[in-house]
Amino acid sequence: MINFLGYFFRIILGVIAFFAVFNTLERKPFKFEHFKNGENATAFFKARYPVGTDVNIILKEMKEAGVDFDPDPVKKLKKESSISEGGDDEYIYIYIGEYSTNFVSLDPLGSYHISIYTDLNKNLITILTFRWEKFT
Repeated sequence: MINFLGYFFRIILGVIAFFAVFNTLERKPFKFEHFKNGENATAFFKARYPVGTDVNIILKEMKEAGVDFDPDPVKKLKKESSISEGGDDEYIYIYIGEYSTNFVSLDPLGSYHISIYTDLNKNLITILTFRWEKFT
């Protein structure tokens, strides 16, 4: 019985070590687990993607990082949105995405909501990111 428990714990530790190494070697443009909160993530994205960046570039990198986006952006009247930046367009597009960390990550309970605001030409106006804890 003691031998069985010893093997069992070695297997569990091996699996945990595998995922820890996998998470550190994973090839992503950036990792949400490194952000302390949504404000840190928003500041990072605003520095990485200046106003006017083509949204397709942003979506490509975000998807490589593991963000799941709604298939179609929301078209909304600009005056009904919470932003005031970006040109004279009457309408804007909002791309909405979600990122959830896995249970062996550095932040196992973290989840992020990403909103990308663009003009009608699909050029970036701003990015907003919010973080919350899963299961709260």
